[in-house]
Amino acid sequence: MVLHAANVAIFLFILVGAALHHKRQLHVKMMLTAFVLDLALLFAVELADGAVAQAYRSVGEGKAIIMIHVAFAVSGLVMWIVQIHAGRKIYKQGRMELLPRHAKGARLFLFFRLGNVVT
Repeated sequence: MVLHAANVAIFLFILVGAALHHKRQLHVKMMLTAFVLDLALLFAVELADGAVAQAYRSVGEGKAIIMIHVAFAVSGLVMWIVQIHAGRKIYKQGRMELLPRHAKGARLFLFFRLGNVVT
């Protein structure tokens, strides 16, 4: 229950960070903090529950909800990397032409992250 509450809290923090995209420095700090928190949560879940092995067994047994959760979780992690990569180019190199792609990626990331929380 504590880990689920942490997951929800991190998701809410991500939403606030995304909403503050127009305050670029604050947005960057919040989103990188959220990324670190998300990774820490992933490690905490793994250490507490052996989540990767449990998910692997569940997927093998065809448990649909676990398969959906794993898909959302992995997709969210991939989108973290995509978003950080694009965001870094925008922030450090001034590559403003990447903003529309970064915004679309943010919506996709939030969808995957919400799916992670709900499942």
